Amino acid sequence: MTITLPATHHSLHVIPTLPAHVISRPYRLIVVVNGQKLSPMAPTPSHAGSPDDGTTKKPRFEARLKIGEVNQIDVEVLAAVRAEEEKKEKVEWEKCTLFVYLR
Repeated sequence: MTITLPATHHSLHVIPTLPAHVISRPYRLIVVVNGQKLSPMAPTPSHAGSPDDGTTKKPRFEARLKIGEVNQIDVEVLAAVRAEEEKKEKVEWEKCTLFVYLR
């Protein structure tokens, strides 16, 4: 997916939403922005006291985007295959790529 945003949106919070069938088993979430792997942000006091809109328990990643360039945001999820499923692969992998142009 490709989107265009104004240059004022150079800092974004990426908050992936995973389905229940993924988070009910071991999984790993990876967020990469312009080739740089991001670590989840620690909850901040401003979010701890705000009403729970469902995002306070989700991992948040802060993405710094480059103005005047096409930025690539990759979100990858590796999840263990359920025990009752018989597959050759031991993990399931999904990747979503977003291209963001800041003008």
